[in-house]
Amino acid sequence: MINENEQLAIMDSVRFGVNDRGWVGLSFGVKAIRYGSGQFLSIHETEDLLKRHEISDINHLNGKPCIIEIDGDIMRFVDLWK
Repeated sequence: MINENEQLAIMDSVRFGVNDRGWVGLSFGVKAIRYGSGQFLSIHETEDLLKRHEISDINHLNGKPCIIEIDGDIMRFVDLWK
């Protein structure tokens, strides 16, 4: 179920590694109708996401629909669309 401040988006450019702040995790972009943003999940958030959705290869996340929350100019990844 999508709330009024949430939208569907598509994940792209998914990669696992170290981000510009030195944190290890999952980096990816999300693209919605009028919005686009870079996102980052910590190693623990990544592990939880992959387990909950039974994903064994992060490359399978490219092109997946997801839910994003929009608050003003801030976009935040919520979860994969089921």
